[in-house]
Amino acid sequence: MKKVTLLILLVVAALILGCAGQKETPKATPAETPTATATPEYTLVNPGYLTVGSDIAYPPFEYTDEKTGEYVGFDIDLMTEIAKRMGLEAKFINQRKLGTYVT
Repeated sequence: MKKVTLLILLVVAALILGCAGQKETPKATPAETPTATATPEYTLVNPGYLTVGSDIAYPPFEYTDEKTGEYVGFDIDLMTEIAKRMGLEAKFINQRKLGTYVT
């Protein structure tokens, strides 16, 4: 019984040491990432704005106020506050319409 326990301990120790001794894998060089070109009227990057795409159909997180037609909810308030702290203005795009802006 002691021999079996000793053998198991040796195998486990060898596995632990084998896994711990691996060299760092070489890091891949960053490949050139293709950039999307958008027409100026549909660009999502505008100076002074934080553009947020969201599906505005999940109350109380985000939804359209029927009286005013404005987007309201927790996520809207959160992103508006984040934009404010960044010194930007939040601009919301309904995700369902996002395909028309980004191709």
